[in-house]
Amino acid sequence: MSQYNTILSKLEPDTLYGFFVGGCGSFGMNMTAYIINQKLYLVDVGLAFADDYEIGIDSYIPDIEPLIDHFKNVEAYFITHGHEDHVGALPLFLEKYPAPVYATGWTLKILEDRIQKFGSRVSPETFLVQPGDRIKKNELTVDWIHVPHSIPGCCSLHIQAANSKVFHTGDFKFDMNPPYEPSPDTAFLKSIAPVSAFISDSTNSTKDGLCPSESSVGPNLEKCFRKHPNGLIVFTTFSSNFWRLKTVLKVCESVGRKVLISGISLRKTLDIALSMGYEVNHENIVDESQAKHIARDKLLVIASGSQGEPRSGLRRIIFGEHRHVTLEKGDCIVMSSRVIPGNEKPLARLMSQAHKNGILIENHSSSPGIHVSGHAHSGDLLALMDLIKPHVHIPVHGTFTQLVANGSLHTKALPVENGSLIRFSEANAELVTHLKIDKLFIDSWSQRPMSYETMRSRHKIGDSGLCIITGTSNEVDVELIGMPFDDDNDVESCKIFVQGSVEKGKELHPNKEDFNEWLRLAVRRHLSKRFVKKPVVISKIIL
Repeated sequence: MSQYNTILSKLEPDTLYGFFVGGCGSFGMNMTAYIINQKLYLVDVGLAFADDYEIGIDSYIPDIEPLIDHFKNVEAYFITHGHEDHVGALPLFLEKYPAPVYATGWTLKILEDRIQKFGSRVSPETFLVQPGDRIKKNELTVDWIHVPHSIPGCCSLHIQAANSKVFHTGDFKFDMNPPYEPSPDTAFLKSIAPVSAFISDSTNSTKDGLCPSESSVGPNLEKCFRKHPNGLIVFTTFSSNFWRLKTVLKVCESVGRKVLISGISLRKTLDIALSMGYEVNHENIVDESQAKHIARDKLLVIASGSQGEPRSGLRRIIFGEHRHVTLEKGDCIVMSSRVIPGNEKPLARLMSQAHKNGILIENHSSSPGIHVSGHAHSGDLLALMDLIKPHVHIPVHGTFTQLVANGSLHTKALPVENGSLIRFSEANAELVTHLKIDKLFIDSWSQRPMSYETMRSRHKIGDSGLCIITGTSNEVDVELIGMPFDDDNDVESCKIFVQGSVEKGKELHPNKEDFNEWLRLAVRRHLSKRFVKKPVVISKIIL
C-alpha cells in the first residue's frame, strides 16, 4: 500500500480535510484538494511556467496520480478564475480525470481556449455559475463570492462541510471602488463570520496598505500619454487584463489616438469580452490596413509581451520583425505591468534593445500609477479578515517569504507547503502530515506531459551531447551530436575508439544486452575523459 493510501484511508468520516497540491512556496501551479467522506474535490488546476534552462519545456503541473489511485476519481472541479496559474492545467486533468467543472462564464471561455491549445479532445461537463450562487455537491456546499481582480469573473469560495467553514480567496484585492465591476459584498462576508479557516492569496502580502484601485490608472495613463505627443506609442500589459484594456481604449479616445492590437492573446481577450456582451470601445480600434494611413502621433499599438515573451508582439516590434509596426527614435513604449519573478532577464534584454534603438520607455517607476496590481496588499487581507473573522489563517499562493509575511497578519497562522494535509474543525485547522508531490513537465510544442525522468534525459542531451551507436559488430555507425570536437580528425579518433571497443566487448559479453550496456559505459567514460561532462550514449549493436 502506498504512503497516500495508508494515510488517506485513515481519514475520519464526516470531517473536512484540505490537501495543498500546489502554489505554496513558489508562484504558479495553484491547486487545493478538499476531501470529505473519501470524496475528492479540486479547487483550481493551475500550471507554473518553466525556467529558461528547462529546454523544450513550456510549463509544469502537479502529478496527482497517487491521489486518484486512492479516490478513483474527482467529484468536481471548482475554478476561481481564468488565469493560467489557476486553470491552465485543467484540459490535461480532464483527459485523465473527467468530472464536472463549475466556473463563471469568462473562466469557461478561457477553458475552451486552453482545450484547443492542448489539442485535447475532451468535451467536459461544465456548469455556469454566477457570483452569489450556492452549489451543493454531495456533502459540500460552495458559495461563489465576487471579488475584484485583474480578470473578469473572479470569485472567492465559501466552502462548508460537516461543521467546518473555509473561506478560499483565490486571487483578489479589496477594491471598494472598481471602475467596471462590483465592489466586494461586505454584507454577505460579515454574515458568514466566523469561518474556521481563511486560505488566502499571498502575492502582495509584503506590501503595506491597500492595493490601489484600477480606477486610479486611467488619469495616470492619460498624463503619461500626453507627455509623448510626438511619435508612436506602444503600450503593453498582461493580455488577460481586460479591465486595463478597457482603460487604455478610453484614454486613447481622450488623447486622440486610434488603437492597433498586436498579439493573438490580446485579440482573444477582446473576442471573449465581445462574445459575453462586455462594453468595448471597439470603434476606436483599427486594423493593419487602416493603421498605415494614420499619422504616427495619432496611433497607439497595444502589444502582447509585457514579460518579454519570445514570440510576442512587443518583441517583434522592438527587433524590427513586425510586418506592420516599426519603431523610430523618440517613439515610446509604455509598460503597464509588473515583472513576474523569473522574467527579469528576458525583459531586461528586450528593454536594452529598445534603448539601443533610441526608444523611450515609461514604466511604474518613471510614471507612477500607470499600473496597479490585482493582488491584495496586507491592508486588503486585514480588511477581509476583519469581516469574516477566521479562527485560523492559512497563507497560500506565493513564495515562502510572502507566505510568512501573510501569516504575520493573524494571531493564529498555520504554515503549509505543497503536500500539507490539513484537518478542519468548527474553530480550528491543524496539520495532519506531509505527502510528496511530484511534477509533470509540459512539452513546448506538443503540449503533452512528461515525467521528471524524461525531462532530465532531454536536459542531459542538451547539456552534454549525444552519441548513438548502431549497426552490427562488423559494420558500426557512430553519430556524435552536440560535442565540441576540435576537428574532423578528433571525431574520427573517437569513432576508431568505438570500433575497437566493439571488438573487445563482443569477446567479453556474447549476450547482446550485456554487450550493449558494457559498450555504452565504455564509450561514455571515454567521452567523459575527453569533455569532462558525460554525454548520453545509446548503443543498439546487433551481434
